[in-house]
Amino acid sequence: PGTRLPLGGYCAATCWLIGAAILSSHLLKVLPQVFQSLARKNAYWRVATSQFRRPSGRQKLTVAGLVVAVGMASGMEILTHSFERSVTGWLNQALRADLFVAVKGIQNASSQNRISETVWRELMNDPTVDEVEIGHVQKILFREAPTMLMGIRSKGAWTDDKLIWAARPDETVQLDAARPDGRWPALISESFSTRYGLTRNDEIELPSPSGLKRIRILGVYADYGNERGVLLMDGPLLCSWYHDTRALNMAVTLKTGTDAARVREHWTVRHPGLAIRTNGALRKEVLTIFHQTFAVTNALKVIGVCVAISGLALALFSLLTDRRRELITLRELGFERRGIAKAVAIEGTLLSVIGLAGGLILSLALGYLLIFVINKQSFGWTLAYAVSAWSMALLAAGVLLAAVTTGYSIGHWAGQVKGEQSE
Repeated sequence: PGTRLPLGGYCAATCWLIGAAILSSHLLKVLPQVFQSLARKNAYWRVATSQFRRPSGRQKLTVAGLVVAVGMASGMEILTHSFERSVTGWLNQALRADLFVAVKGIQNASSQNRISETVWRELMNDPTVDEVEIGHVQKILFREAPTMLMGIRSKGAWTDDKLIWAARPDETVQLDAARPDGRWPALISESFSTRYGLTRNDEIELPSPSGLKRIRILGVYADYGNERGVLLMDGPLLCSWYHDTRALNMAVTLKTGTDAARVREHWTVRHPGLAIRTNGALRKEVLTIFHQTFAVTNALKVIGVCVAISGLALALFSLLTDRRRELITLRELGFERRGIAKAVAIEGTLLSVIGLAGGLILSLALGYLLIFVINKQSFGWTLAYAVSAWSMALLAAGVLLAAVTTGYSIGHWAGQVKGEQSE
């Protein structure tokens, strides 16, 4: 409930893939003109480029397959790279404390375990603690869709050093200050804003065990931890509404000079039911989970490119089988087996160059579509568009190397045809 299907985005991606494949295949006719001067000086290039004066259907389908495979693989790479950069920036903003405390069972999404008030007050009053933020959470239904109501017990105003704003508030955010008209201030995550069509300065009514509450949204912040959305408010206020003082987690900043590892060890011994992580350990764990999540995507990219290269190999094999008489003529004219292999390798490389060029250009558009349309409508997150030049260069080098190797191998096999074998 409350989720959206980006049907228009999927249809647009399909149309772009088909259009790029068709347009790229028409570029084959341009190759003889582009390499005209080189073909005049080199017989291998003349033989290779002559095949594109009247491109066959197999050649066009080969280019189309490469365009689609490279475009989708590189487009997914842009999405994952943009996601990683955005999440890394978000972690740098969110994970500033020295220690992060939660109940061990909280790793289970269905767990209802919380930190009791007695325990979190004990940790908060520890002499090594300088500052602490305590999070309280309630799972609620808003407009018949599940979401989260989170309260933060923290000192001071919510400024730019605490949150990344998607819609900056018009005023200083003090979540513990009620308005004269009884409206309580709150912040919403970007996914909450997208999901329910709400933004800065909107007002909502929220049912609670203490009655109906009027809330005014002061701003929208970026959050990549929950696609269902979060409504953020004052922690003590949330506890009073729901009569529940248990905490979901704690972010603890220690006094200067305090050894975080020793404090963690001491607290773990006193409270074995708590999962206590240092800043570096939690950051490493989050990034590990992120990379594991996209491991399947990386495998799909490799499989897609391998399928495209296999299509190139099959196309060259079929074309050379049909050109048996042409190969015999080349042998009679003095072409050696190695020379035929070179010509076929050039032909395969030119096919892959067209497929690469079309695929990489397509990937830039697909990446934009995935980030700002499909991802935005599906999860409500706005990512920073980022292109990894190194990854794209590595993909291009791999495709070209595979094309040269495949073309030369098939050409070397085809070059064994002898004139005396024909009648």
